[in-house]
Amino acid sequence: MDWGELYRQRIAEAGDLPLLTRSWAPRAPRYVTALSMLSGKGTLSADKLRELIERDPELTSQVLRQVNSCSAGLSTRIHTVSRAIGLLGQRRCQMLVLSAMLQASLRMTQLSAAQLERFISESLERAVFARLAADALGGDYENAYVGALLQDLLLPQVRHSHDSDYQKHPHAERLVEFEQRQFGWNHAVLTARVLKAWNLPDSAVCAVLLSHDHRLICNDPALRSTSLLAVTASALLPDAFHQEPGGVRQLMELQEQMPHFNFLQLALEVDDELAAIDPAGEHRISLCDRLAQLAIEEVEQARQEIVWTNQRIGNYILEREVGQGSMGLVYYARHATLHREAAIKLMKQRTLDPEALDRFEAEARITSSLRSPHTVNIYDYGVTQQGVLYYVMEWLNGISLGDLVERYGPQPPARVVHILRQACESLSEAHALGMIHRDVKPDNIVLLADDRESDFVKVVDFGLVKSMQPGAETPGPVGAVCGT
Repeated sequence: MDWGELYRQRIAEAGDLPLLTRSWAPRAPRYVTALSMLSGKGTLSADKLRELIERDPELTSQVLRQVNSCSAGLSTRIHTVSRAIGLLGQRRCQMLVLSAMLQASLRMTQLSAAQLERFISESLERAVFARLAADALGGDYENAYVGALLQDLLLPQVRHSHDSDYQKHPHAERLVEFEQRQFGWNHAVLTARVLKAWNLPDSAVCAVLLSHDHRLICNDPALRSTSLLAVTASALLPDAFHQEPGGVRQLMELQEQMPHFNFLQLALEVDDELAAIDPAGEHRISLCDRLAQLAIEEVEQARQEIVWTNQRIGNYILEREVGQGSMGLVYYARHATLHREAAIKLMKQRTLDPEALDRFEAEARITSSLRSPHTVNIYDYGVTQQGVLYYVMEWLNGISLGDLVERYGPQPPARVVHILRQACESLSEAHALGMIHRDVKPDNIVLLADDRESDFVKVVDFGLVKSMQPGAETPGPVGAVCGT
């Protein structure tokens, strides 16, 4: 793998990036610079590594503490760095040097003592998980450890510098996607640039650069066979910044694809190793317990989302799923006694954040207040016994304008005018009531084979409607980009 070329390619794809300020890009600790130079020249002997470690008393203490925790069966304690290197191995000691670098760099941030402790704990957790995962999945375990350890090095400081922006982050959205939408860059790219400036190996820099690109790595055979898969798997672990809301689901999918990767077993081994390093860390919640709980919730959510067929909601029997969007599932249903056809939209369990709840309820309430024959009719809305929001609307037996054009190409001008005139009638009523749709697109304009006229139009999906009345509140964060 040509790591240097991969780095240049990905940085070029990232486009224009902000200048790295001193507050964002702290200087590398001196021993890390020396370690990088010696490693790059291939001249890092055990003696030079010992000298490097012994220059820093705290680093010396860390190495000795770990070797003694791992050597619980020895009759005597280890008191020298050279003996520790002999027992732990040179590569493992290099990992400890980088762990110390993480802690030294973070001391310059604005984190409180408790926040700093949690961030370091989660970083070490990911690093050990990645190292163990690399053994299971294949790849360089040292590179996996380094990439996972340093993947979020700049995140605390970047968040502090842009605190008001990060306050808008909806926890249902991946953090890197929010950053890309909000700033035009993400913290993984910035961190990789800093590590490149610190002369860390290109393999480690690329591990950080691609740490949150799990889908990309899984779908690329060349990248999947490297340590990058272990690093991206570690990035899916739960953390204080809510970076990967669907992380556990992706770990479960990876386990299905690669049975020798057992994420709960790896988490248990992580817990055992961290407990050996820091026996005093009794307040730490087990990674295995956290992942197991999230996995149970994931299975329960999936179970709730697939058992609606043939179930009754209010007076309606759901017969089959006919579609889904970012917020909801749509089912074809019939009234239990009148046998009237209907469509029922159920809110997805995974979108249950306050803003999404407000938008879903507002869609039903606002649409039901509109009387235009060209606006979809809402019959009812409410909450199921399982706590799932739903609303019942008329069944539209037709084709969307988007599907029409995709299948049959551009339409004659007269037909287009006929369709748009009806859509405008629906929207004009909403505008007269002080509301704008905000997501008008071909997929939300449905053409029916109505008895009254051909191409009878219904406008659907008022989930992003905005009230223009003074003082009215609109679901969703201020400044959010809405629509398609």
